[in-house]
Amino acid sequence: MPKFLILNDIEDKISRLAYAYIESVFSPPF
Repeated sequence: MPKFLILNDIEDKISRLAYAYIESVFSPPF
């Protein structure tokens, strides 16, 4: 069970980073 929670936490961090990256690429600040 702890292993599942750790993997879920890692997946959440990766998804947040990916979302931030995509948002910065497709909507750059001007």
